[in-house]
Amino acid sequence: MTPNFIIKGITENDYPDLYNVILNLMKKFELKEITLKIKPNYNNASVRGTIITIGEPLLKRLKTEEIEGIIAHEFSHIHLLHTLTSFILSLIFLAPLTYSWITYNPQDITSGLLVFISIIVVIYGYRVRNWITLHQEINADILAVYYTKNPKALQNALIKLELKSLSSKRHPLFSILNAILWGISYIFGLTHPELLKRIQYLDLTEKIINIET
Repeated sequence: MTPNFIIKGITENDYPDLYNVILNLMKKFELKEITLKIKPNYNNASVRGTIITIGEPLLKRLKTEEIEGIIAHEFSHIHLLHTLTSFILSLIFLAPLTYSWITYNPQDITSGLLVFISIIVVIYGYRVRNWITLHQEINADILAVYYTKNPKALQNALIKLELKSLSSKRHPLFSILNAILWGISYIFGLTHPELLKRIQYLDLTEKIINIET
């Protein structure tokens, strides 16, 4: 491997196809170091900082070019500093609540009012942050396709994720937990668009690529 690029967490002997996909994408995105974690019972992919987590079931179900699309999507989050942006926004909106809590005086009505207002700021602040995060997902898809030039591969990967979600066996408590999550999403906003919407955007992206070429 080129010494300028470092892949931690896996070796070329363990996952040769995945290793080569990551190495090629690192060159395109100009990312020098990546850590990869593979979870045995995780049916998705995510990123925190420069640490990418991908489920082993995903590696078994997806074709190489589809895995490339998924990894490129996560690389796009890194390239566009999405994790850092979300973290900074969270700190900004949490700052008033932290300040009002530290300076809270139960004998002062104004102090109590400040706490109440700061809670409202946090709730709507997270709605703003999550609205931004939602659109970051679309932007990450678009940038991933820009580098891979293969919108169909990412599109097919998303379709397989959706089909797997629909066909998975649900625990009896799933409906209750799902209702709670949707309630939280209603208050704070969603962080990820529906897969169908992402797939539709990829249709548009494919047309743009065809026009440019």
